[in-house]
Amino acid sequence: MKRKKVLVTGADGVFAKYVIDHFKKNNYNVIPTNKSLVDVSKKENVLKIVNSENPDIIIHLAALTNVDECEKNPTKARRVNALGTRNIAAACGPMRTLIYISTSAVFDGNKKGYSELDQPAPLNIYGKTKLEGEEFVKSTLKEYYIVRAGWLIGGGEKEKKF
Repeated sequence: MKRKKVLVTGADGVFAKYVIDHFKKNNYNVIPTNKSLVDVSKKENVLKIVNSENPDIIIHLAALTNVDECEKNPTKARRVNALGTRNIAAACGPMRTLIYISTSAVFDGNKKGYSELDQPAPLNIYGKTKLEGEEFVKSTLKEYYIVRAGWLIGGGEKEKKF
């Protein structure tokens, strides 16, 4: 039986280590990518890796997550978080599953406990660009998963998280 292939963008990130370890332990063929291998903001780079590796699943973790940097450079934030996600979604096509890690920052924080049915209302550039990425996923693909993470736990040696 052929092992399923999982391509992971943003493989240098804190959360990626856990994702990669999980899929490897469950006998998936994992293809970790980082910005030096695939700049998600460049459509041709995304298409090249997806076409050459032909993954069954793409887990899109690559993002500009530094909220202050996003505020200082909204063009860069949009290029990575929104347009990069558009490129990943377009490369997925109908034959692949996309898992997109978004953020709870798509909400304004005025409510305790949100559901996927609640109306997003991001307050900062980071949340706005991640929401725009979600919209690209929804308008491009029929089947996908969007995970709105609120807090990361862990980080190991790389970076301590709550």
